[in-house]
Amino acid sequence: QGEQNNDDDDKEQYRSDGAGTAADNGDTTTEGEAAAEAPFEYMSVISDIDDTIKHTNVLDYREMIHNTFFKEFQSVPDMADIYNGWASQYQERFNTHQRMIKEKKMKNRNRKHDAQVNGDNGMSNVDDVSDDDLFQDQMLFHYVSSSPIQLHARLEAFLSSHNFPFHSIDLRRLSIIDSTVMNMFNPAHKAVLLERIVTQHPRRKYILVGDSNEKDPMIYGDLMRKYPEKVKHIFIRCPPTASTTTPSASSPSCTRDHEKFTRGFRVLPADRWHLFTDAGQMKSVNIFE
Repeated sequence: QGEQNNDDDDKEQYRSDGAGTAADNGDTTTEGEAAAEAPFEYMSVISDIDDTIKHTNVLDYREMIHNTFFKEFQSVPDMADIYNGWASQYQERFNTHQRMIKEKKMKNRNRKHDAQVNGDNGMSNVDDVSDDDLFQDQMLFHYVSSSPIQLHARLEAFLSSHNFPFHSIDLRRLSIIDSTVMNMFNPAHKAVLLERIVTQHPRRKYILVGDSNEKDPMIYGDLMRKYPEKVKHIFIRCPPTASTTTPSASSPSCTRDHEKFTRGFRVLPADRWHLFTDAGQMKSVNIFE
């Protein structure tokens, strides 16, 4: 799992269960051979948009409307850098794994030749990366938002202009004459979209990134409890409006949203979910472990 942050004391009030301890399997293979034998862990990111990577302030109706329809979209500082950093690390890990597989196969050919002489088949179980995912060499970024689908073109332009990596954008279908326009950022559909994405690619593991202004802690927590082997980490941004104290880099505080974290992250291991106010705090977590 990811590195343990220094906010264990703060997290203790939200959790009722701890992370397990990995057991030694007694494997005697070399580190390189073990890495080549192990299946590669394909990963994707599912990210919210409003108040996670884009300033919206959905808790203030007037400001939300102004930021959505009358102002140029503004990105949350450094979030694009975090996502691009993850994507680069993933590709490096993929390329390294491919190289180790080739080296392992070369050794297998030599072993097979020797084994045939000795009456053995000399084969080894090596992952040949035959996944049906055409983007297996990429960390995929899926953006799921309660924003109306009418904003799709503007949001895609926003992601592109601010250099966010992206594979797909899923928004909420909404008629502009529908009475629900007054509640256009209703997150009720998000859980369905998240589960659909997670189950589309059974070999992928997922990082979920959202914010505390709405229901992301509860929705993400439910998904991790339902798919504990597929959801590796949850990151929740605490926007400035959600902080009633000045947070430190090591212990972000979203005291207003205590109830959301209590409900959302119950029984989840403390090293699997992370609060942050500044994107730089996310760097302390190794999402690949």
